[in-house]
This record gives sequence, structure tokens and C-alpha cells, in this order.
Amino acid sequence: MNVKKMFAATAGMLIVASSLPVSVLGAASYSDELQGAYNYAYSKGITTMSSIDNANMYGELTRGQLAKMISNWAEKELGTKADETKVCSFADAQTAEGDLAAYVKKACQMGLMGQGITSFRPNDKVTRGEFGTTLSRAIWGTKYDGATPYYANHLQALKDKGIMTKIENPSQMEIRGYVMLMLQRTTDVEKGAKCNDPVTVLACTMGATSCPAECKKTVTTGDNNQFSGVRAGDLSIALNSTNGTTSIPNDGVIKVAELNINASQDIQLQSLNVTRLGLSQNQGLKVWIEKDGRRITSSSSFFGDSKANLVFNGGYVVKKGEKLDLVISLDKNKVQAGSELSFKLSDVTSSAMNTTVSPDTTGIYRTTNYAVTSLSFLSMTNADRSYNISKDSSFSFGEFKLQNDSPASMEKNVLIKNITFKVEGADINNLKDFKLLRNGKELKTTYLVNGRDVTLTVNDQLDSGKSAVYKVVATPTNIENADGDGYTFVIRRAEDVIAEELGQNSVGYRVAIKGWNNVDLKKTTIKGGTITLTRDANFPSVVNADWGYSDVTIAKGTIKLNQSTKFEGGLVLTGKAGSNLNAVRRASLVIGGRTYQATEIATGGIKFDSEIYLEKGSHNIELNVSIASSAIANLHAFEIENIANSSFVKGAYLNSDETAFRPSHMVGTVRIAKVNVQAQKLGFKKTGPAENVKIVQGNTDEKVIFAGEITNAGDKTLEISQIALTGVDATAGIPANTKLADVSLHLADGSTSSTVAINKDGSATIDSITTTIQPGKSLKFELRAINNADIAATNKYRFDVMAKGTLEGNTVTTTVLKSAYVEVSSHATTTVVGNSSAKNSIVLPGHSTEVASFNYNVKNDTVDIDGLAIAGTNFAAGDVDDVVVRFGDNVPAVDSVVTSSTGVFVKFANLVTLPAKNYNVKVAMNFSESAVNANKKELTAVTVYNGTEAKGNGTISYGHYVAKAFPILAVKEKNTNTGNERLDLNVTKNTDEHKVVLDAINATANGSPVTFNKVSGTPGAFATVELSKDNAEVARSTTAKTAVQSVNFTVTDDNGHATAYTNVDASNIADFASLAL
Repeated sequence: MNVKKMFAATAGMLIVASSLPVSVLGAASYSDELQGAYNYAYSKGITTMSSIDNANMYGELTRGQLAKMISNWAEKELGTKADETKVCSFADAQTAEGDLAAYVKKACQMGLMGQGITSFRPNDKVTRGEFGTTLSRAIWGTKYDGATPYYANHLQALKDKGIMTKIENPSQMEIRGYVMLMLQRTTDVEKGAKCNDPVTVLACTMGATSCPAECKKTVTTGDNNQFSGVRAGDLSIALNSTNGTTSIPNDGVIKVAELNINASQDIQLQSLNVTRLGLSQNQGLKVWIEKDGRRITSSSSFFGDSKANLVFNGGYVVKKGEKLDLVISLDKNKVQAGSELSFKLSDVTSSAMNTTVSPDTTGIYRTTNYAVTSLSFLSMTNADRSYNISKDSSFSFGEFKLQNDSPASMEKNVLIKNITFKVEGADINNLKDFKLLRNGKELKTTYLVNGRDVTLTVNDQLDSGKSAVYKVVATPTNIENADGDGYTFVIRRAEDVIAEELGQNSVGYRVAIKGWNNVDLKKTTIKGGTITLTRDANFPSVVNADWGYSDVTIAKGTIKLNQSTKFEGGLVLTGKAGSNLNAVRRASLVIGGRTYQATEIATGGIKFDSEIYLEKGSHNIELNVSIASSAIANLHAFEIENIANSSFVKGAYLNSDETAFRPSHMVGTVRIAKVNVQAQKLGFKKTGPAENVKIVQGNTDEKVIFAGEITNAGDKTLEISQIALTGVDATAGIPANTKLADVSLHLADGSTSSTVAINKDGSATIDSITTTIQPGKSLKFELRAINNADIAATNKYRFDVMAKGTLEGNTVTTTVLKSAYVEVSSHATTTVVGNSSAKNSIVLPGHSTEVASFNYNVKNDTVDIDGLAIAGTNFAAGDVDDVVVRFGDNVPAVDSVVTSSTGVFVKFANLVTLPAKNYNVKVAMNFSESAVNANKKELTAVTVYNGTEAKGNGTISYGHYVAKAFPILAVKEKNTNTGNERLDLNVTKNTDEHKVVLDAINATANGSPVTFNKVSGTPGAFATVELSKDNAEVARSTTAKTAVQSVNFTVTDDNGHATAYTNVDASNIADFASLAL
């Protein structure tokens, strides 16, 4: 890195700047020195932000953040190592956000921070005195310790070395960008002092081993590539410029060449050198590289060796076919007319394995006194604007007027290439489709967003003497603030407008920009639509959770609706790129007090596909996840995209037949925190109940509301002494301070605590049981509650649960988990679950036969019933003589049975009380003689009654033929060998009492009918064969793939009454699946 030491020239400026508040400095005004400091910090890994606008250069920093910056820097630049045997334990270290706790310890073990204190204060802001002391210790160790105040000698030493220029106010908050600058200065000062020492110079000249590594001359490869990372791929750069000698003005900004890039893969550019050639001087010249008018390198002057080192911002990545511009600026007060200039590229530092630059030199440029025209921003009045995202379709962000200042007779037409705006206020990422309109007509616009900047490329020609009005438009995609998002587009400097004079030669003469500082585009406010999402500003952006944690809250916010809305497809959350959501074993979404469980959790997303119904008004949103019990290799964190309009599926307004829901009607987001997953120490997880606990009003049965497990993953004995409970999330129908329940603790060994009463929004602790957990062991327990009988139906509540204990004399706590909701209802919950795949059967009249079964699930309390209705078809009055119903072991006495065309109703003789349980219900019927006919009696539904009130219903599927006798088919012999296929069936009947004639065996092979033939007696088809109970008739098919589907038969009773049955596939006739080849 070529870092210029300009301390004397910039000291006064920095002294003034460091005394100004950030609000005065602004968030995007960077001196060349500060830009250089950022480039240095990025190349060293001190910051990972890939653009200076994202690096928060004027922001304050916390002690935890400084610990990370200084320890990384000291390790890489000074070779400082951490003493891992040194004990560095701070009571508040784990309160640091993200991964900073590890750097707090590292900085302490390096001797840089946290010396002789027990509380690190990782989230406190850093003062100049604290930073100066830390930096001094990194450079000189404890050399300047011992003064009062502690920082006095440290700051003075830094000032004496020219590293820190402002030490008069040690209590002022330190600024992130100045930290980078002083780290860069330290590297230059210390390296310079060491390497310029006469003894060191001699040692390095002689090639002695005592020459420090940082002072050795760099031995380069053939391509001079000093890239320190992994190198791969090929990079070719061709310099494209004019041939021969070209005249250019000796004042202004000129694009002198294009860099045509050809890369075999994405290549990261770090730096390159530009050498000035020709009969000219270095003074008054600067050079840099642009992409579409946006500077992507540092700007550098040419120094004694006529070289300028250009450092790419944030490690710029180029792709195959990309074009960059080599741009120079000339100062006419220092560059004489008649000077000859050309420029050569060399020493490209990049991630490429192989690099070529050819051609590497521009043509010759001869300077003249030519005056390039100018563009002026003319006076134009704007006013603040306000739009509604769901009503408006066009959104203006201000207008301005530009004039080509040259007279029409001069024919100095101008090409306006691009304009860069800084977007102040709301998040620029909530806007898309940026465009520029000229006199109301849309220009062909491309745009690039970089941090808070947006560059609009239009290539619009403005002829000499002409002016035009331009309007900036964009489309909002999201709103984050309840009162609307405000945007102000700002032109910060003349260089934000790139325009070139046309018609001179192929070299681009940049025109001067006047009046840019008078442009005021005013503020545009985008307000919300029908639905607004708002994040909880107090909820953290990062959440830490141990493996095995349950119900970890990772998002909080609100959703406000102007009219009731439903989302038929529920809600879908998407994992951010690179995140593995396999870390989530369970997820729940709480909206307006309703809990929705995730129905699908995959690597890339989480689905809640239950319909979400939201009434008009404001509702709280909470997203909870339970972390996998076992650690997943190489998974330390995951992130989920924020809850936004794209998250909700199939929205529809409930009270409007005319207005269709559109995603744009919903604005704002609820931020989902990044989850850092860490190893368990004091692990706490919820193991049950999986569902809410439902109880009938007035019921005082003891219910398990929380089953948990505490795990000691440490190496010391853990003592658990307390369970803390708080009554939370109680509905409004429960008055304040009302007792919710009496709660007790039950351990797996049978130990039980005394009960404690917990009120709405009140807290209580269970202290009457103390137990220990050995290293690697777990403690399982339950919390059981006796509900307050006075709490009215439709209300609900739950508890926050947290365990407390001691470990090596320190108080430790688990995370806070939620108990199950206790929901109070007016009656027990009952459900009927029937079958859907029962087989048909033959039932004999006069015999009690089981005809149906189903499950009857009673929850939360007992239920009283007195009847049962079975719906069906092909029934008639008098078909059923008697019915027996069994609820498990409970067989109610039957008072009456009524049969009609719609089914059978059974009235019990007494009221039957069923305790909460899942009952297997069996129904047996005794059919009468009148029920005998050819029609299948189908049972389709069942309803349990108490009087006229249904106590549960469901569907069933049974089919029965009532017959006095029936045929029986069974396989006698089967041969599936090709060419010898044969299926022989023994055909009998079930009784000798009635005549049974088998009319037909209905079979197919590959969809075509198959005929069975007789084996004995008169040859021919097996049809109209009278059957015997004991002597089987044999039916044969020799067709491959034969499969019997059903049979036709006729039964004639002893009185001569005949009944013909067709297409019967009853299970007691045959196992039809086995009657196949």
C-alpha cells in the first residue's frame, strides 16, 4: 500500500473535524485521507464492510467493537499474540453482541484492554482516552502506564509520534473512521522508524537474517502481483485510448482511456500503479478509475517517481467483458499548455493467478488552453411531497433544471452521462426502478445503488443554449415507519454530475458543473396503505441461543389493519442466502394472541400454511423458534428474511367484494433477528406440552402446563434453587391482578414443591426445592397448575418460566421460556375421527354384526351424551331391530332404535357421562328380514348427541349387503409361468340352508374382460353354477394378469324368494386382492 504521510498538512483540519459532532460532518463526506484509512482497514480485515458508506466512518463504537478491531490489527500488523493461559473473566462479557465476547477475552489476553477490572462494559461507548491508552499499549506495552489520570502519558506519547493530533478532550467519544486512520498512521510511523534505523538499513542491504520481515524488499513474481489471498483465474486488461497525439484542455476532468477487462472468472482488484510519461510535470495532475461515472479507486497525485498508486474501494470485483474508465484531472494553474502526457498501467494486484496488461500505455495528450463549456442548474422551486403506496402509482422525488451554458452558435453540445444522488432519510433499499424524466418524457435509464448513493445513467444530449427540466422518479417497495418513510435526494458535489462535451474528438471532456449546491429537491414522504408492519425498535438485531433452547423469540412487532383481512395460504419465511434453517426444530408465529405452528421447516424456509385471520386494528406479532437439540457441524448462526408483504400468502379483504388485496397494500417490515447458536452450558428446553392446555370453566383438575429439562453442560456441579414464574399474555377478559392459577413443581424422582399463586402480570418463585445437577446430567421436571375456577370461558393465559441457581458461587439463570397457554372454555372438546378405507361386507339378518367403528376423543373435561345418529343410504324403516354401541368398556343401554331413509338413530336409556379420554367406539347392528335386498347399505357419517346438541361428528365409510347366504371364493392353485398361466378357484357357499347360484365372476386382464371356465362337468363358462357348502366347484382362467374384481350371485331362500346381487366385492366373499395372477 502506498500511504502518503501528510500529517503536518492535515493536523489542523483533523483537530477541527474531531471536535465537531457527526451531525455536522455529515455521513458521506470523506477526505482523501479518510478514504485511504478505510482502504487500509478493509485490506487488513479491520473492517469487513465492502464500501466506505457502509463502514459507518463517523459513527461511535463500543468497547466490545474496539476489542475486535484492536486485537485483529495488533495480531496482523504488530505480531502480538494472546497469552491463552492468562485468566480473563468479566461478569458482563456475554452481554456483548454477536461474536464480540471472544474478542473481549482476546484483547485482555493480549494486554490491550480489561486490565485489573472485573466488569468490561462491552456495550459502553469508547472515549478518546480509552482508545489512546489501548493503542499505546498495543505499540509500547506498559511503558506509559502509571500516570494520573491513567491515559495522560499514553495520549502524549501518541501526539509526540504524530499518530494522534487532538488530545485536549480525552472524554470525547471516539469515531470509527479516526480509529482506522490512527491505526494506519501507527503502521506507517512504526514501520518507518524501524526500517530507517541505520543498523536495520545495513542488515537489510546485506541480506542478513536480522532484517525485520516488514523491512525486506518485496520479491515479486513475473506479474508483480502481491495479492495476499487465494489466487485463481486469468485476468487480461487492454488499455483502449486514442492513437497518435490528441489535444485536451489543460483544465478540468478528462477520461483518457478505457480499461477493457477480460476475466476467466470474477476477479478481485486490489490496486494498480499508473505512471505518467511524456514532456510534462507531476504538479496539478490527479488520476483515478471510474465505473459508469462512479469513482471506484482512491484518487492519487503523481509523486517523485511519476507514479500514482490507486487502491480499489473494498476490493472491487470485475467480471468478463467489463469496461472501466481511466480519468485524470488537470489544474490550469499548474499544468502548462503544450505539455505532453501519456499514462502506463503496471503492478496490478488482484486475485488472478495470471495477469496481462496489453496494451498498457495510452496515446499522447497535448494540453491546450481550450475552454470546455459548462452546465448550470437553474433556479427551480420544489415543495415537499407525500404519496400513499396503495393509492398512487407515480412517485416523484424532485425536479431540477439544467442549462447548456454555451451559446447555440458555438455548437458545444453536451452528453449528460450520469448523475449520482445521495438518498437521505429512509432506507434506499426500499426503492426500486429509479428513472429520470426529461420534460415529462421518460429517458432510458439504468441505475446502480451503492450504499446510500444511487447513480442514474441516461446518456442524454443537451444542445448548446438549451435547457430542460428533469424529474427523479422511483417505485417504493416497502415502508418501515408507521408515519411513512421520508426520502431526500441530494447532489453533494459537482463531481456527482458526469457530462461530456460532444464533437471534439474521442476523448471525453468533462464539462464544468455550476449551481449544483443550490439544488433543493425537497422531501418525499411515502405513507402506508391498508396494512402496516412495524418492527419493535427495542427488540435486538442479534439473539444468542444455545443448542436445545425452546421458544426463543427472534422477532417482535405489530401489524395494523384498516380492514379485516385473511391470508388463506398463511405465511412463508425465507432463509437468507447461506443460512441453514435445519437449526430450527420447531417454530411458532403468534399474531394477535393466536398461535400458528410451522407446518414445514426446510433448509431454505419455514411455512405456516394455516389460514391467518386478522381483524381490523393493531395486533402484536411474535416469532419464536426452538433450536435443534444437538449441534449441527459448522453451523454457528442463521438469518431469516424480515417479515414483509411478500411473506403473506393469498390475502383477501373480508368486508369488500370490490377491492382486491394487493401486496403493495401492505408496507413495512418486522425485523427478524440474526440468531447466533452456541454450545449449551446451562441448557434449558421445553419438552411439553406440544399443544395448548384446554380446561372447562370451573374445572380445578391439576394440569401439566410446562414440562422442561435443565442440562448442565459445564464441568462443575450446578445447584438449582428457584423456578421463577410470571403470569403473561393473559387476555383482556381477565381483570388485572386476578389469580390465574396455583402452580407447583414436580421432579422426576417424585419430589413436589408447595404451590404458589400467580396473578395476571404478577411474578412468583418456587423456592421450596433445591437440587443439584452433576456435570453432563439433566434435571427433568413438570409445572402443574390448578386453574382459578372463577376465570370465565374464552380467556387464556400462560407463564414465563426461568430457572435460577448457582455455579461456582455465581448466580446463573436459564433463558426465559413460555409455558403452554391455558385456555378456558365453556365445555369439553370432542372430536370424531372415522375411517376412510373400510371394506364392504355381507351381513346376515337376525345376527348382531359389527358394522362401524370410529374414535371419539373427549378432551379437557367430561362430556354427557344420550344418543348416536349414523347417516347412510339405502335404509328403510324397520331395517334394523337392535343396535349395540360400545365406548371402550362402556356399553350404554339402548332405549330405542329408529331407522329411516337417511340412516339410524339410537337413543340411550340413560344419560352417559364419559371422562376425558380417546374412546374406540364400535357399533353392531341386528338387521331384520325386511332389510334383505340387492342394494348396498352405506354408512357415511356419525354424530354424538346430548338432546339436540351435537357433541362431536365425523365421516365414516362402510358398505354392507344384507343377504341370507353368499358365495365364497378361494385360490386353489396358481401358476404364473409364461405360457402356462392358470388361476383355479374353489367356489363354495357359506351355508346349506339356502340356494346360492353364482351368476358370474367379474374379472379383467390389463383392462380387458376375462372369462372363467368350468373344470368339471359340462364344458363352458363358469356361470349360473349352483353352489354347495362342502363340495367346491372349480373355476379356471388361463389368461395372464387375470384379476377378479367382484361377483354376481342370486340367493333363493327356503320360501322361494330370490334376490340377485351384482358387482359385489364383500370381504367375507373373498380376499379379492389375492384372486389374481
